[in-house]
Amino acid sequence: MRRLTLLAVAGLLVLTGCDAAQDAADNAVDSASQRARSEAEAVLTKAITDQVCAAVGDQRLSDSDIATISTLLDQADAAGVDAEALAPARAVVEQGQAKASDLKALQESCA
Repeated sequence: MRRLTLLAVAGLLVLTGCDAAQDAADNAVDSASQRARSEAEAVLTKAITDQVCAAVGDQRLSDSDIATISTLLDQADAAGVDAEALAPARAVVEQGQAKASDLKALQESCA
């Protein structure tokens, strides 16, 4: 009987250890997945911001530049990019033109 009890206790310890190992593995996968998503979003935000900044590089915004920025913002929204990072560009697109203060804010966000 004692031997059977020891075997049962040992079996429970093994099962508990397996659950803990599974939990640790799940947590590691979740953490790695979150880091990958964050890094991908940062790369995408930078790529879109770089393209927006290229459009204002000559310190002017044509209708074509505004249309390009609008398309970039649509892509950013679809990808779930942080809206705050692109707020100055969004202000210009929503107005359909760039006031001097908006253009300055957009250029400052590119610096």
